[in-house]
Amino acid sequence: MDADELQPLLLRYSLRHAAPEPEPAAPQQRYASQDFWDARFQDSEGLFDWYATYEELRDAFEEFCPPSRDKVLVVGCGNSAFSAELLVAGYGDITSIDISSAAIEKMRKQFPQPGLTWRAMDCTQLAFGADSFRLACDKGTLDALMSGARDSAQQMVREVWRVLEPGGFFVLVSHSGRRLPLLRESLGEAGGAWRCLERRKARLSPQATFINALRASLAPGRPLAEAFQNPEVLQKAAEDARAALKRMAFLDAFRLFKARKRGARKDADAEEKEVESEEVGSDPKLAIRQEPEGEKSRLQPFCSLDVFARVTGHEVGMRLHAMYKGDSEYYPAQITNINNNKGLKKKRTPVKVHYMGYGEEEDAWLPLDMLKCKALKGQEEAKPAKAAAPKAKAKAKEKGMRLQAEADGKYWSAEVVAVSLKRKGAPVKVTYIGYDKQYDAPGNVEWLGADRLRSKAIVPKGKDGGSGASPAAFGAVMPMPAKKLLLVKPKIKAPLDPGFCPLVLAKHKYLEAAKECKDKLTFALPRADGCARYALPVFPDGTRDARASAYLAGVIIQEIMWQRSASGLIMHGPPKICKFLQTKCFAKGGAYEFEVMSMPKVCGTPDSPFEVKVVENESDIPEAFDTPQVCGKDAGGCRLAFDLGKSDIKTVAVKDNEVVYSKETEWDVTNPDPQYHYDAILAALKIAKESLPKVDAIGGSATGTVSGKNEATWCDIFPNVPPDVYKEKVVDIFIRLGKEIAGDVPLKVINDGEVTALAAVQKIKDGNVMGISMGSSEGAGYANKEGNLMGWISELCYVRLDLNPKAPTDPWSKGAHRGLSHMYLGQRGTTKLAAKGGVEVPANLKYPHPDMCTIKHENHAQCLKLIQEAMKSDKEAEVTKIYETVGVYLGYALAQYCEFYTIEHVMILGRVSKGKGGDIMLDTAKKVLEAEFPQFANITFHTADDHFKAVGQCIAAAALPEIK
Repeated sequence: MDADELQPLLLRYSLRHAAPEPEPAAPQQRYASQDFWDARFQDSEGLFDWYATYEELRDAFEEFCPPSRDKVLVVGCGNSAFSAELLVAGYGDITSIDISSAAIEKMRKQFPQPGLTWRAMDCTQLAFGADSFRLACDKGTLDALMSGARDSAQQMVREVWRVLEPGGFFVLVSHSGRRLPLLRESLGEAGGAWRCLERRKARLSPQATFINALRASLAPGRPLAEAFQNPEVLQKAAEDARAALKRMAFLDAFRLFKARKRGARKDADAEEKEVESEEVGSDPKLAIRQEPEGEKSRLQPFCSLDVFARVTGHEVGMRLHAMYKGDSEYYPAQITNINNNKGLKKKRTPVKVHYMGYGEEEDAWLPLDMLKCKALKGQEEAKPAKAAAPKAKAKAKEKGMRLQAEADGKYWSAEVVAVSLKRKGAPVKVTYIGYDKQYDAPGNVEWLGADRLRSKAIVPKGKDGGSGASPAAFGAVMPMPAKKLLLVKPKIKAPLDPGFCPLVLAKHKYLEAAKECKDKLTFALPRADGCARYALPVFPDGTRDARASAYLAGVIIQEIMWQRSASGLIMHGPPKICKFLQTKCFAKGGAYEFEVMSMPKVCGTPDSPFEVKVVENESDIPEAFDTPQVCGKDAGGCRLAFDLGKSDIKTVAVKDNEVVYSKETEWDVTNPDPQYHYDAILAALKIAKESLPKVDAIGGSATGTVSGKNEATWCDIFPNVPPDVYKEKVVDIFIRLGKEIAGDVPLKVINDGEVTALAAVQKIKDGNVMGISMGSSEGAGYANKEGNLMGWISELCYVRLDLNPKAPTDPWSKGAHRGLSHMYLGQRGTTKLAAKGGVEVPANLKYPHPDMCTIKHENHAQCLKLIQEAMKSDKEAEVTKIYETVGVYLGYALAQYCEFYTIEHVMILGRVSKGKGGDIMLDTAKKVLEAEFPQFANITFHTADDHFKAVGQCIAAAALPEIK
């Protein structure tokens, strides 16, 4: 573009944006004049951003003060679209002020949307009360005031500090190198301070860069209009501005390249901080000419972005994060009271907080070490350490030191019994506190490294100084917006599990919060004989609450997977949410890697990888359908049946619908040899066979998925059998067993959850039945109105019931998830509570002892027997709390299942439900439904005698094959 073409374009630009210039005598002071700005905005048209736009500042805003309904003050709004951009980003109550009434009137007409308030006001005399705003923003107003009387700039800072609430944030975008001293000096007599949380560079707008290039061509104090009268100056300024912008883009790209090369964004941040330390304008490639007396170049493509927090110490009304004693997690809170009395009790817990979004009954007095706030971080760091580091390191070597030691992913109390410097990998020998000496050999005494020890006196070597444990996948970590929306405390509390946060309540609260959302995520989970489809309303992409939407979507997808199985995932919805689910959740290395790797085996197609697709149109999402399955319900003739559980083999012999033999035989599912499993099942069936004159048919059930051809496509009762051996010797194990026991008689084997449902139908003589067997784990299934199966895998033991971030993990998913039903509705739901419930158990049976955190069930079966015996002793009142807690689990689980099943009847089977404890459990579950879910209070609970509870599945399994 030559000068003749550029001149009319720049002339139009100058008419819109070039303000009338004052006399050269006071070139800078004019920016502090109200008359100057009134004249400028009266004659200007359109919108103009001198400094960076919101999009360029988004990262800082979302990190320190993410979008919310809190009040926001924009100081010196001018004719910038910045306030409207904040509204679009999700900030809901924005007040914009400017000293120019002309600017305010124009902006009020251009942006009349609700949520935006425009007021003409002097920023040195704000007409707002103290503590009125959570966030204040300024882009250039402080710079304008600093060009005039310094007192005015200081008064503006004091006013902003006054109207911010305790812990509030001040985002300052400035071009001045004198801003930081001014902020420090302004509050000298106010008794407060600013804490700088962030300093980084931000771009000037292209228009501002061009104007700077024009000014650089003029003598100091000359009006800008002179530059527009000289085509050569215009041409040169355009070239200089273009070169500066290209240089700026190159530096951005170079930093990003280096960050990607190092594999972490933090490297880019570090480089950015290095650039910040350099004097702006010192690069000769960016400078047009050097200012006299060391002043910086006028052509600076960068301005400075600072984020400050208002600090005066802890104040009533201050927002922060406070630990909740029930689960040791930090939640958003607000200080409601401070006690400065010197009494010992209040000295230890001087601050009372209210947890945002929770009732007043949860308010608590807390010590200072249970409070977190970025605004107070500097003060905390200034406090002297309680003990010098060398002394702390020396203490870590002392015999008898108390600390916490990690075992199976959990930390629990331990004591150092020996230290050996020769053992470099594990120099510290510990014993776990509270366990008898007879258990001090295997498991209770270990040599550990610093990565498995936790104490304030220990400083592990290494950059992170952490435990060395593998961090959770990004998508598995519950973000703060999700905690606020999804962590809901139940009305009926679990007596021995105060941190229990039911997923069903999380869904209800989320749907209420998202009821006005117009966006939705639609997904389908196809399988060979059916397809599941679901739609979830979601918050708009880029908003803070969208992270809660994405997190909950992952939980729901995982839930439906284990109800029905899936060969893939097809999604349509907001791009960022879909991308998050595709790359961070349902991918190798993602939060749901366990499901991604398991589903091909579950579907009987181990060589076909699980595929995740995002489609452009909702119409491309497959429709939902099921293929109900009709199974035999008559056990006439002579039949054998088996039920393979995680701790025992149940076998029965049935003659004309009457049980003539039944037995439970314990076995070790962890044995990697498939021949061991074959022989164990065969031996149990042979004993049962002796009770029959002949065998007309064989039925069976097992955890996992069984194909229509009776193939064990994926059964987690063989967890340690190598994949190649599994394919060769386990897939056809039921077929081979049937032939060896009775030749070519009819054989039918299905999932244990499905058999549970059929057993319930046979007992109740009605449909819409949920059957739950509470044995080694939860075995659940559903039969529809006609009493037929839905064609689902019904592996509900892998479904998440508890969203508590500190919920227990389980050995089957190898720690991939927390809060799965494995640990709630099977015998582990009771055994993990044994010690809390006052049951005297050996040290190695106290959860979370390592012996209780493996896939083996023998210890849990032994512990459950001790619980049942304690229910018959004088400790009944205390032990009852165990069954009440499990009853709470059951009640909320049933309400959760009702989203997908029409449930009129519930049949409870399994050893956990035996005896008086089982009755207490069911009564508690009914109370939950009546109190929280009255729409489900008409569900009828059914039980059978203890014998039927133990072998009910086998009786139903015996009826599965039809005798021709």
